[in-house]
Amino acid sequence: MLCIWLCQTCPIVSIDLGELHIVYNLCLRRRETMSRRVAKETAAGEDLAHRLKEKKQETDAKIQLSQTIEEAMDRLDEDQREIILLKYISGHTLQEIADVLKVSLSAAKMRLYRSLDRFKESYVKLDHQSAA
Repeated sequence: MLCIWLCQTCPIVSIDLGELHIVYNLCLRRRETMSRRVAKETAAGEDLAHRLKEKKQETDAKIQLSQTIEEAMDRLDEDQREIILLKYISGHTLQEIADVLKVSLSAAKMRLYRSLDRFKESYVKLDHQSAA
């Protein structure tokens, strides 16, 4: 309303009402466009922040899991740790493990299963301790 009054009363401003309405409508559309853009950018920023927070939580969980596994492995005897590493890290077959350890195939299987049982016990204890 101030613009209309100014156009009607001020001799310096030479805009008629038709032109004023066009300018006014353009300004409104521009303001709406900017508002939508700001809303989109804000939503995108919030989404990015949320995804980064989730990624950090996943990374923290993986680090915690890795530390728990490492502690559980440290609690094993050297022989138990070696057979698990040969099987699951190096990827050897049970026959290859038996050859490396110079034991029979059935002895290698039994050692592996006992080592895994001991690992599971250690891991569960550590997992319960960290949850508490």
